[in-house]
Amino acid sequence: MEDPSITDPLVWKEEKAEKVLVGKVISTKTYTRSAIERILQKAWNLQSGFDVIEVTGNVFLFSFLDQKEYNRILRGRPWSVNSFLLNLIERSKYMCVKEFDFSKCPIWIQIHNIPMEAMCLENAIRIGGYTREVVLAEDPYHNGRFLRNFLRVRIILDLRKTLASGFWMNKPDGGKIWISIQYEKL
Repeated sequence: MEDPSITDPLVWKEEKAEKVLVGKVISTKTYTRSAIERILQKAWNLQSGFDVIEVTGNVFLFSFLDQKEYNRILRGRPWSVNSFLLNLIERSKYMCVKEFDFSKCPIWIQIHNIPMEAMCLENAIRIGGYTREVVLAEDPYHNGRFLRNFLRVRIILDLRKTLASGFWMNKPDGGKIWISIQYEKL
């Protein structure tokens, strides 16, 4: 039996794959390309536009014309389609669509009911790390004043795991306090 491998090297045109996101609508309802395009045109409000290619099973490729708009959509994750999560993933070099793992999604969480003495960047990172993998944490204290009354952390959410609504925290005086977690855009 002959080896079915191609021995001649393929031509790789990397510039053609720039500004492309792969996305999956996490829903039992099936969406068409035209429905996704119509919904996201309103949500994204892009000046340069974008193209949508339907792959399979609520998986789509999104190709952007403008780098700034591509970056804005990527930074704005997560997005939703009719209240269902649209998990957008930045394209990885040399990967085909079926190799993408849609089980994880970057998301901002807010950590509420933190005493003012514990409102700091270090605790944002520490608490975010208890919930999931931390990507970015914002310092709530800047130039001698508090910017908000909660901690804000960007984490990688594993969609296969149960979401924590909060946890009990021990206070230095021996008491306990319930710290609540809110998931932005979820």
